[in-house]
Amino acid sequence: MYTLLRERHRAKDLFLQVFLLVVAFFSTEVFVENLVERLHLFPESFTLESLIFVGIWLVLDFIACSVIGNRSILGSFFRQGIAQVSLSSFLVSLVIAELFFKFYNFGLELLAMLGVWSVLDFASQKLIRKSNAR
Repeated sequence: MYTLLRERHRAKDLFLQVFLLVVAFFSTEVFVENLVERLHLFPESFTLESLIFVGIWLVLDFIACSVIGNRSILGSFFRQGIAQVSLSSFLVSLVIAELFFKFYNFGLELLAMLGVWSVLDFASQKLIRKSNAR
């Protein structure tokens, strides 16, 4: 998360990503409410909601960046080779959130998970830079 948002140098790009995260959050809430509460298709799970959230965010990012001509986060994710580090820190933060965060509120758990992802990603990027410098 840290690496993905760090790449957005200009304020308008960062504002776009924050806006897309908010839209993805509310879309996830509506989508999961329909799947879980109305249709009873899946049991309520933070992991399921988080994966739906990230999927919606990446789709919105791809669409928005295609329209305005920016590089999407997903494109830069793989183009720069940061996918392995960020993806592994995402999976670790998802497991931590699933095991330890029991706020009974998807929004709070998601913010905590995104925070853990940012910290883990930041730390792993610093470790990689230190090991490459030697």
